[in-house]
Formats: sequence, structure tokens, C-alpha cells
Amino acid sequence: MITKKLYLVCIILGIAVYSCNSKHAAGTVADSTQKADSSAKSNNASIGIWQTPINIIDTNTVLASLPRLTFGYASTNMYIENDKKAIRIAPRDAADSSNYLIFNKARYNFVDFHFHHKSEHLINGVTDSMEVHIIYGNKVTGALVVVGLLISQGNNPNAVLTTVWNQFPPLGNYERHNLSAHVNISGIINYSAADAYYSYPGSLTTPNYAEVVTWIVMKKRLILTAAQIQKFATYYPNNARRTYPVNNRLILTNKK
Repeated sequence: MITKKLYLVCIILGIAVYSCNSKHAAGTVADSTQKADSSAKSNNASIGIWQTPINIIDTNTVLASLPRLTFGYASTNMYIENDKKAIRIAPRDAADSSNYLIFNKARYNFVDFHFHHKSEHLINGVTDSMEVHIIYGNKVTGALVVVGLLISQGNNPNAVLTTVWNQFPPLGNYERHNLSAHVNISGIINYSAADAYYSYPGSLTTPNYAEVVTWIVMKKRLILTAAQIQKFATYYPNNARRTYPVNNRLILTNKK
């Protein structure tokens, strides 16, 4: 099995967790897949043992020298779509590379962002009102980094999310609609070097649940109003996947 020590070394040295491809790691995947099926089934699909979402318990996290996140932002033409799994917002130009994330010295281009109700991740056993996932992909390796931010109810909603909420497609409409104004996702992420986050290796939370994701779950929250949360709930009363066991993963954090 991959030991905690080896996994921690992989992170600190800047090696993507899911791409540690030594002979030992390959053997680990083969050995542990047999143990996964009894505890990890979803939608009749066989999945592995490093599934997402999880319940993040602060006392079980490991303090580590996680890398500073480097984001590239640009105001971008985007479309909005109800894809029957979530409300999704993506660049109109699929080849757009003006929005990106550099993590562990690798570049990942922005793919889309979408929402779940309620939050998929739990923090110390507590579910929040919603969660947004901002997906970045590396075209060469196929690896993904997903930035997750939990959304709480409040009185002063995020301006970018309000712009998106005002242009939701009508209920039952699954066509793509161009947003009337450019979107700059810096207003959602709003990252500073002082921000704390968790990181762990996991999976997509929609089919095919591939375990090709490094998760970055920010500790800060976004805000939506009660009316905005209820509006999303009319589309998706519950599109949050259930939580899965942490198993042999380390959940790293840069601040306790």
C-alpha cells in the first residue's frame, strides 16, 4: 500500500498524487482495487477507493507546505447550460487558455464551473448550503485539479454568482445560452497567498467517477442569499453525491 510518508513526499516534491507511477504505486492500485468494490458502488458502476466527496475532519488533516496557487484570470465570453446534472458555465471558445491554474509547477487550463446542492464535501461532519466546483485540466496528461468552495447563506451575495443566477435557463431548458456579459472567475476564487485550503487525491463526483483529480477545497466560503439557494434547489433539490471513506489518503492543509 502507498504509505502516508510516500504520499506526503509526493505532494511536497510537486509530483501529482494521481501520477506517482512507480512500480510500487502500480501494485498498490491493483491490490487495493479488489478491496474497493464492497464499499464503493454508485449508480451500478465499479469505482475505486479514492472517491470524492469526503468528510474532512480538521483533527485528521496533516499540516504541510502546500504550494501557493497561481491563477491566471481574464474576463471571458461564457455560456450557461443545464446539463441535467448541474448548472454549468464554460468558455464559449473551448480552446481558450486565458484562465488557468499553476499547481505543483504544472499548468491546468480552466474547463468549467458548476454547482451542487447541498455541498458535496462535509467539513467536520457539517454540510453547507451549496458548493461550486471550478475545474482545471491538463491536456497533455488528462489530469484534473478541481477547486471547491462551499457556499453559505448570507445577506451579501457574491457578485459574479449573482450575475450567473440572473441568467439561469428556464426550467426544463437544456440548451446552451450565451451569457450577456463576460465572466471573470477571479471574483469567485478571490485567492490570496494567505488563504488556507485542503488538498487530497480523489475523483470526479459525476460519471465516470475517474480518480484523476487533485482536489483543492478552500476553507473560506462564498455567500448566496436564501432566495438564490432556493432558486437553485428548484432545479436540483439534491445533486450532491454521498460521501466516501478517506481510506489510506492523507488530507493535507496549509493551515490548522
